[in-house]
Amino acid sequence: MEDSDIISQARAGSKGAYRELLRKYSGLALAVAYARTGRKDMAQQAATNGLVEAARELAALPDAAPIAPWLASIVRSAAVKQRGGARRGSFTFEEAKNKVQRVLAESDSLAPGMKNELVLAAFGALSDEAREALCLRHLYSSDYGNIASAMTAEAGDTDKLIAGAREQLAEVVEPLFPSRL
Repeated sequence: MEDSDIISQARAGSKGAYRELLRKYSGLALAVAYARTGRKDMAQQAATNGLVEAARELAALPDAAPIAPWLASIVRSAAVKQRGGARRGSFTFEEAKNKVQRVLAESDSLAPGMKNELVLAAFGALSDEAREALCLRHLYSSDYGNIASAMTAEAGDTDKLIAGAREQLAEVVEPLFPSRL
């Protein structure tokens, strides 16, 4: 179903329009929320809150309006409220790189889950926009055009943002996976 059909049906009071919104966009909402909160439980709650808010407002959306950027904006706000307004990332890239180097220097083998913790620290050091673009690409499996639409950006800019984020992550986590990168 096209976005304009979803909006038209919502205006007519169709409950099916809300189900279609959930079917078509719940993955996008979860990816955006996770990128902004960094925690599965918080992301699920923020995505739910955003989708509920969107369902309330859907009938007021103009017929020709694209739903993805509108919904992403609502979910971003819900995620910021969910995390209490604080910035999500706790590390800079230098701090993340130093932590990886320090952990590797202090231990011959990493404790279970430590690689994941270090990768998440690097992920948290990315900008909100870079995390969101990566989550939309890899969690929601969006193509660059859909990511750009959700982020109200140009597809080429989104491509550059994702490439840059991948390079930053690789720079930090490369020592963890020397034979794989």
